[in-house]
Order: sequence, then C-alpha cells, then structure tokens
Amino acid sequence: MKLKAIPALFMASSIFSGLCIAAETKKQDCEYFNKELSKSNNTCRDSKLFCKLNYIHGKDQDYQDVDLDGDGIADEIVQSCGAGMGSPCSLYVTPSTSKKQYIYQSEDRFYMFSYNKNYYLITNSSATTALSEQRGKRNILKVTDKNISLYCQGL
Repeated sequence: MKLKAIPALFMASSIFSGLCIAAETKKQDCEYFNKELSKSNNTCRDSKLFCKLNYIHGKDQDYQDVDLDGDGIADEIVQSCGAGMGSPCSLYVTPSTSKKQYIYQSEDRFYMFSYNKNYYLITNSSATTALSEQRGKRNILKVTDKNISLYCQGL
C-alpha cells in the first residue's frame, strides 16, 4: 500500500507545482500590464500589443487575425457598442473549431490585446478619460475559446 501512495503524492505535488507556476506567471503578467498602462498617455491602444480592428458598420468592429482555439484559423470576434460613450458593449466570440458562440457584455468600453500568445481585454479604460482617473479602476480579462474571466484587477 505504501508504494501506491507515492505516485499519488507525486501527482498531487506536480499539480500544486503547476498551480504555483501559473500563479507566478499571472502575477508577472499583471505587473507588466500595470507598468505598460502607467507609462501610456491613455490606454496604450497605439501599442503593438493591441489587436487589429476592421470597422464593419457603425460602431461594430471585427478583430482580425485572432486565433483563440489554436487551430491556425482566425476566429470570428466582433465587438459591438452603443452610440454613446456610456453605452454598453458586447463581444461576440465564435471559435473556428467549435462554432459555438458565446457573448461577453459589459457596461464599460474594452479593447482586445495579445501578450505571450494569449488574448485579453482591458476594461474601464478610455482614450477620453484622464490617465489619473483610470488608475486603479482598470481590469484585465483573459479571453479563451470557451470563456472570458478576470485576470488582473484594479490596475
């Protein structure tokens, strides 16, 4: 019986180690994002990190060359916002492999960017709001082919 416990202990140790590495990577990513946002004049939308946009019609925008599911084919990602600056925005994500669309809705404007082969949204950030007013209020959300989740808070 003792011999069987060792592989289980090793497996639990490996899982814990993987979680620690992921947590450290997340911490480093959040520190990097905060640094980039701090030195930016506004939202760093001019940065090479931000994804290319194609305006479809009105306020609808199509993010180009974004491959969330890693199949080498661009996924369909459309951002649609109301006409006014205070209007809500939605992100429609349809991965090319599953074709199962999901929708993210927010009361705040957001922008998609790529970093280390992952995709993120920055929220509570605006080119028309002073940087000093944005500090501590911006969030980074991680975008995958299945969902969008909070990654960094209060930058």
